Amino acid sequence: MHRADETWHFHAGDPLELLLLPPDGGAPQRRLLGQLQPVDSPEPLAVVPAEWWQAARTLGAFSLVSCCVAPGFEFADFSLLREHPREQWPDGMIQDLL
Repeated sequence: MHRADETWHFHAGDPLELLLLPPDGGAPQRRLLGQLQPVDSPEPLAVVPAEWWQAARTLGAFSLVSCCVAPGFEFADFSLLREHPREQWPDGMIQDLL
């Protein structure tokens, strides 16, 4: 999981699952990105709010997505969860999210 302000755009392939966790912890949210279909109702794009933890995984063989960051990407604003001690992980972080 990592933190960065991002907008995810789905382009092709299998659906992509975004896992989102609020900055202070709590219940994780799952967002499905993919081609619009009435059955699963995936979305073609998703905006991850500032400071939220996020991770993504394909639900098939491949997912082609792109991410936009705004304002411009700065490594100072980017954080990987695995670089923080476990006692600093937000509540709601559970193993099946990783």
